[in-house]
Amino acid sequence: MKLRSKFILILLIGGLATVLSIFLLSNLFIKNNAIKIENMLARKDIERVHSALNNYQQAIHLLNKDWGFWDDSYKFVEDLNEGYIKSNLMEATFDQLHMNFIAFYDLQGNFKYGKFYDLKNKEFIPFPKGIEQRIANEIKALRTETAKEGSSGIICANSDHLIISLRPILKSDYTGPSRGTIVMGFYFTKVDVDKLAKSTNLQLTFYSIADISKDNKLHNVFLHLMQGADPYITTESNQLIASYTLINDINGKPIGIFKIEDKRTIWLEGIKTVWFHNISTVTSAFFIVLLFWILTTRMVVNRLLKLNEAVNGVTTKKKFDTRLTATGKDELAQLAVSINSLLQVIELSNAELEDRVKLRTQELEKATEEMRVAKEAAELANRTKSIFLKNISHEIRTPMNAILGYAQLLKRDSNLTPAQQDFIDIINNSGDHLLALINDVLEMSRIESGRITANNESFDLYITLGDIERMFFSRAQEKGLYFTVEKTKDLPQFIISDSLKIRQVIINLVSNALKFTEHGGITIIAAKAAANNADQILIKIAVADTGVGIPQEEFDNIFSAFEKTQTSISKGRGSGLGLTISRRYARLLNGDIQVNSEVGKGSVFTFTFMAKVATTSVETAQQLTVTSNEVIGISSDREPPKIMIVDDNESNRTVLKLLLLKIGFRVIEAVGGKEAIELFTKQHPDLIIMDLRMPNMDGIATIEKIRELPNADATKVIMLTASALEDAKKRVLQAGADAFIRKPYKEADLLEQIRHHLNLNYIYKAPEKAQPTSISKQTLDEQLQRFSPELMQKLIKATDTGDIVQLKMLINTEVAAISKEVAQYIKQLADNYNYAKILDILKPSRDI
Repeated sequence: MKLRSKFILILLIGGLATVLSIFLLSNLFIKNNAIKIENMLARKDIERVHSALNNYQQAIHLLNKDWGFWDDSYKFVEDLNEGYIKSNLMEATFDQLHMNFIAFYDLQGNFKYGKFYDLKNKEFIPFPKGIEQRIANEIKALRTETAKEGSSGIICANSDHLIISLRPILKSDYTGPSRGTIVMGFYFTKVDVDKLAKSTNLQLTFYSIADISKDNKLHNVFLHLMQGADPYITTESNQLIASYTLINDINGKPIGIFKIEDKRTIWLEGIKTVWFHNISTVTSAFFIVLLFWILTTRMVVNRLLKLNEAVNGVTTKKKFDTRLTATGKDELAQLAVSINSLLQVIELSNAELEDRVKLRTQELEKATEEMRVAKEAAELANRTKSIFLKNISHEIRTPMNAILGYAQLLKRDSNLTPAQQDFIDIINNSGDHLLALINDVLEMSRIESGRITANNESFDLYITLGDIERMFFSRAQEKGLYFTVEKTKDLPQFIISDSLKIRQVIINLVSNALKFTEHGGITIIAAKAAANNADQILIKIAVADTGVGIPQEEFDNIFSAFEKTQTSISKGRGSGLGLTISRRYARLLNGDIQVNSEVGKGSVFTFTFMAKVATTSVETAQQLTVTSNEVIGISSDREPPKIMIVDDNESNRTVLKLLLLKIGFRVIEAVGGKEAIELFTKQHPDLIIMDLRMPNMDGIATIEKIRELPNADATKVIMLTASALEDAKKRVLQAGADAFIRKPYKEADLLEQIRHHLNLNYIYKAPEKAQPTSISKQTLDEQLQRFSPELMQKLIKATDTGDIVQLKMLINTEVAAISKEVAQYIKQLADNYNYAKILDILKPSRDI
């Protein structure tokens, strides 16, 4: 599109935009003002209707006042004399007053006398019971013995609406005591509505509650009014506006609505004004745009077109030595001069630019080649690292399995001397430590490569905590420490999350606490912290110890890879990866790990994670309860189960064979996969324990072949592997294995898997029983005097507020550090929720 065409288009668009803007603004302003005025007038109409209705009610109320403060009425309500009835309660009275009924009630609201007159048929009829009782209820609510003015309004009875007036019956001098209530009233009908409409000069319609329930539109209007949107104003059409308002009974309860209709005179006048204004604007805009186009075309556009033609001639012919002709002294002339200067610069730098482009192209080609080489090297290094980790894991775990396996077998030998038992313990501990270092390094590698994910499943959190308690209880006792696990009442038992990662985090935290605690003990408190929504909950597990503590300046460093505190360096153990891996696990589960510690007093590590509450109980292989007691036999009258060991490594087979024979199992051996298949068809073992990596036919291929044989489904398969890769477990289970255990395995873990899959009962070595402790009142009083005022205040505050988590944390850390006996005693009271007794113990001790 040429410049001239663009210029015309811009002028047209600008003119249309201006006209449209003025049209919209004027339309919006005038119409909005018209609507506001309409709404204001509608509200005034509603006020007039309410005022007219109130006058209707006040008229009958003023009339009733004369009767209520009349000495004859005062006397009549007492003796009901015939003279009063004949003189006052005649047909002419009701016709003249336009009244349907006049009634008298005593002070208790009981009907004494009244007449009901049919204004249409000009005759007295029996007093309707529904109306009589409705009025009695209003009198009781009014308490006329204390209300001298009474009340008036509309009531509903027998599906009819009546305007009534209630006045206390007093003497003519307005003194009492009151002898009851006089009530006057008449039906509120369409005739009365028409009177209201005529008096207000409005088109008025009354809808009762029954009418509203039959019409959806009226029902929606009624809901708006009930929500406080009174009045409700709406436009019926361009010609008519309607407003609605609530009509309440004598008690302020809605009985219906009034609809008021009026012509939209102001709106129609506003529309005419808008059209007149817009026509005037369009006409003016047309002449202004035309004048502007003529002037700018002569003064600007034509000169720009000539300048453009000259520039195009330069660019087309690539002759940068050409110069433009500048005429005039305005900005366009200066533009021509600037273009001439630019052409001169281009001419001089054109050659230089070509040289720079050539040089830059060479540099980019070189950089691209270097990046390609670097990328290939990085990919090769990553593949090499993965292969190295896979191979080194297998190569280290395989001999470690034999070392730890023989050590566990030797530990069962009752003929060993104490020194030999110590040597076996050293072998086990050193092997466990080396294995932990290998696992930490491999796990850190998986985390950094992004290959670790959360494997959510249903599991029993109580069993997991119980396993950890059994795992560490004896180790704590050996150091002379207490070890307790507390669960709050609202902690769910069955949840959905990654049970293995949760278990590993807690074990890491407890292991650290046990390592750095020499006095006092360790406490685990598990609680439901909060609920995010209907599905997700936040679970908090705090591990508190009374150990050496951590300086505050080292809080951040302890979660960094390979970082250690000064205390941990002095201990000389650990890879420095445990807390790093634990925090990565916690954040993977949408939680975190926080630390609070004081040097010399201990530490509290708080592990949080998100989980879902499981709807039913679950039992999976990952939840098996592993007892810490030693298995010494099989409790069964039937023939011992037959187990086939498949492993190409003779040392591994021998370790496992000796263990199983000592327990009482029947054992057969196979060196590889092919021999295992042959023996299976002949021996039909109850369970197979198979190595994953074997020459010729590996464990996965062997399982797949065995599962194709007849009656193979009845045989359980446990896969042993030295592989540390996470996907190994998934591949093994998909191939048909029933369980997966990594080498080197724990004897208790393997035996528990065998028990679970073969449904066995074991005979265990009897555990030693712990002796109960007690405390005397004198000892209790003496020990309490050692508590600092700050500690006492913390204990009292936690007890007063019922903060059981904080109270048990204080008991198991600060109190236990001062006196184990007092800690145990107060803990028993807290377990039984005997907070009053705890306060009786704590508060008097501060007054001594």
